[in-house]
Amino acid sequence: MLHKRTCPLTGLINYYECDERLLPIGSIAEEASGRFVWRIHVGDGEAGAAGSRRAAEAALRRLLAHDAVHERAGCEPVG
Repeated sequence: MLHKRTCPLTGLINYYECDERLLPIGSIAEEASGRFVWRIHVGDGEAGAAGSRRAAEAALRRLLAHDAVHERAGCEPVG
C-alpha cells in the first residue's frame, strides 16, 4: 500500500511504501509556475511534470505500480 504525507512548510508530498515511512519512494512538488513536478526516488529515478496535482499523482502511481520494488517488499501493486 502506498502512503503519502504532505510537509506543512514546503507543500512537498512524499510517497512511502508499505510500512517504510521514513524513506520516500516518490514525491510531488508544485513549482512557482503552477506546474507539479513528480519524481520517483527508486529504480531509474524517472521524473515528469503535469498541470495538476491529480495528474502528477496518477503518473507517479502508474509508474510505481510497475516497479519491482513492490515485488521485493511483498506489497500489493499501487493503483
